Amino acid sequence: MTETKKEAVALIEQLTEKQTDLVVQLLKSIAGLGRETDNANRESAFRSLERLRKPLDDLDYEKELREYREERYHADIS
Repeated sequence: MTETKKEAVALIEQLTEKQTDLVVQLLKSIAGLGRETDNANRESAFRSLERLRKPLDDLDYEKELREYREERYHADIS
C-alpha cells in the first residue's frame, strides 16, 4: 500500500460513521461505481419528460421559420 493510501485509511478511521458514509459515496462516484443509480435516475427523468411530450401533427416548419425570422429581424421575408 502506498503512503498516500495509508494516509487516507488513517484519516477515514478518524471519521464518524456518517462522515464515513459520505466519503464512501464520494469514492463511488469518483470510481464510477454508482453508475447504475445514476442511469436509473436519468431514465426516470427521461420517462417523466416523455409523458409531457405532445405530438405536433400539423406543424408547418416553413411557416414557423418565416414567422420567427419576421419577428426576430422585423422584416418581411418571403
